[in-house]
Amino acid sequence: MVTPIFIQHNGKRILRLDYTLLDPPGVIAFMEEARRLIAGEPQGSVLLLSIVPPHISDAVVNALKGFAAHNVPFVLASAIVGATSFQKAAILLTITSRGRRNVEAFDDERQARDWLVTR
Repeated sequence: MVTPIFIQHNGKRILRLDYTLLDPPGVIAFMEEARRLIAGEPQGSVLLLSIVPPHISDAVVNALKGFAAHNVPFVLASAIVGATSFQKAAILLTITSRGRRNVEAFDDERQARDWLVTR
């Protein structure tokens, strides 16, 4: 079972969510597990790194809307890695429309981690 994990990068704690090996129902279940973990963190403290799957279903997009809205008080910054250009645009629009502003998309995980730790 894949689980959300906290990693360290340049002395900062980042919650890494790797969705790449999950099918759509697995992605949704993983989001629910991550939601519970994030809710246990202090408000405005979570640096969130999401490694997205190559294909995103409509069900996953719908689940992402609720996930993003729930996380607004907790997430300081969010980085997305691994999506196509179209997917990145759709994910960024979904997240920012739910009230999160400090979110960026990257092609490389190292760049995403470096950006997160400067927030």
